[in-house]
Amino acid sequence: MVKICSPSVKLMGCARCLIFKHMGKLFSWLPGLVFVLWASHTSAQIEVLIKIRNLPTDTVWFGRTWGKRAVPMFSATKGADGSARLRTDSVLQPGIYALLFKRGRHARFTYLSCLVTEETRVWTIETSVEKPYSHAIVSGNALTEAYLRYYDEFQTRLRVRDSLNDLWRLTQTTEAFESLTAFEQRMRSYQLRVRAAHAGTLLDSVVSWTLLPDGEAWNQNSFPLLERQRLREAAFHQALQHSIRQGNLLQKMSCPLWIEWLDLTVFKLYADPRQVAKLVDELLKSLQPHASVYQYYFTYMLNSFASMSRFSLDEVFLHMYNTYVKTGKASWLDAEQLERYATQAAFMPGTLVGDRARNALVLDRRGRKRPLDSLLGGPTLLVFWDPECGHCQKELPELRQVTPAFMDRGLRVISVCMAKGPRAAECWAFVDSLQLPSAWIHVREPDDEAHLSRLYNTRTIPRIYLIDENRIIVYRRAGEVPASELRIVLNRFFNS
Repeated sequence: MVKICSPSVKLMGCARCLIFKHMGKLFSWLPGLVFVLWASHTSAQIEVLIKIRNLPTDTVWFGRTWGKRAVPMFSATKGADGSARLRTDSVLQPGIYALLFKRGRHARFTYLSCLVTEETRVWTIETSVEKPYSHAIVSGNALTEAYLRYYDEFQTRLRVRDSLNDLWRLTQTTEAFESLTAFEQRMRSYQLRVRAAHAGTLLDSVVSWTLLPDGEAWNQNSFPLLERQRLREAAFHQALQHSIRQGNLLQKMSCPLWIEWLDLTVFKLYADPRQVAKLVDELLKSLQPHASVYQYYFTYMLNSFASMSRFSLDEVFLHMYNTYVKTGKASWLDAEQLERYATQAAFMPGTLVGDRARNALVLDRRGRKRPLDSLLGGPTLLVFWDPECGHCQKELPELRQVTPAFMDRGLRVISVCMAKGPRAAECWAFVDSLQLPSAWIHVREPDDEAHLSRLYNTRTIPRIYLIDENRIIVYRRAGEVPASELRIVLNRFFNS
């Protein structure tokens, strides 16, 4: 007998057949599905047991890094043994993060950069407040341990490299250039060894982002120095542009060392502010499609250049202000920032290298008003200071040691005290207490005058100007000038 089913029953039967037919496959997928759900949960979990010796505050944070800043995400309070357990089940992608702490209640965040991978989500770390990187002991996260070693070593080598680089920029001698480039090549060799030991990891990527150019070409002393210099500058310049064209800028911005690497070129490659300004324009053009990166690094450069009178790099601040800020191309800056930048920019014209030294009335120790022009004659070192300025108290004795040899060659030193009114007597007491040379010309700003601050941009002191026999500014520097640097500057000036 043939059983005839209705269409609906037949359809249900077919559906049952389909279900049973694929039930085996469904159950075969289920363990994998459960594993994926479990893995996505467990990979999101972070747990760091951290102990920071001598930490004066009770709280530590886990956060993200962005440029040279770190932003806290969640926190923990340290227990009786001094350790704190930082833990979250929130989704965190693999990448570069930070362990943050404060050295005082009102201090800024200090942070210890770290790596999070899919495989490593739980680890312990012990370190000290004084040297968090070099004192770090990590357990359960070998890649972060290697990263911290690289971070500390990179910074240590960078300080040596910067000293050699500054000496080269100041002296422009073959010996200084070769010392610098040989050290850079050794630094690159170290980086390549780290990459080889951690190939294919996030640390490998970090080192590749911070890798110095291969200096073999300009370490050949058979080439003229000028050609070697140009080869090196071009290589650093090309490496900077290549790193931006490669992309991954958001990931690179999460790496503090990448910003340090950018600084090698932006702030430390050239001694001529005009070359630096040209490089900055090219860099900003390349970064413009990446809004968040553009805004961060623009503001970072603007603030950095503003305080860099060494090598006259604050002239790049003036260039950026006139080109971008003043014309409305930095719309994200707030009113307070705009006012501060405008004030700083207004004080700079007329005080730059190449400008003619301005005249002003000054008061000598006998109380006589004298035009500054009448005191200038031949090469002159014009020094502005205040008795209550700690850096001035250190710098003037240094000048006393450096200047005699050059005064024998015609250098004149004019010491200008900026204390006025009730504090005026402090000027002469300070001169006497430090036994500053009587061969210097000691003057101060008259009580009824307020021109020197505007004419010579003395909002921060000490401030030094070297003025040639034609009354043109040939060197300027705010802040305490090392005796070694001033000696090099004066030697180059008198020997040129």
